[in-house]
Amino acid sequence: MSRWLYYPVVETFAERFRRIRKEQRLTQLEVARASGVTEGLIGQVESGLVQEPGFFWGMRAALALGTDPWVLAFGKEPKFGGPYVFTPQGKAINLGAELVSMNERLERLEQGRAQHREPAPDSKKS
Repeated sequence: MSRWLYYPVVETFAERFRRIRKEQRLTQLEVARASGVTEGLIGQVESGLVQEPGFFWGMRAALALGTDPWVLAFGKEPKFGGPYVFTPQGKAINLGAELVSMNERLERLEQGRAQHREPAPDSKKS
């Protein structure tokens, strides 16, 4: 029996992010646009220069990558069935589903704001 202990190599967040992005066949620019950051930040994340990109950005990045936020953060499926938080009243909230819902509401608000800003068509005076 060997005296040496062998431990599996742990995948870093940067390596996992890049692997998932490539598995989904997405470019850095596509992920950047979908998650609301610059392509440069995605490059920094993948190179390991950004160690803790932030909770909310991580949730949006997971959505952009088409993966579970827990998988992106920890590299494995959660044992309890999904990323949940509990309200003070004890209600479980699925963070992934809530993020999708919030993102849809944000897009509708932004579309409404864009329509509100459009100038009215010029009317010809007779």
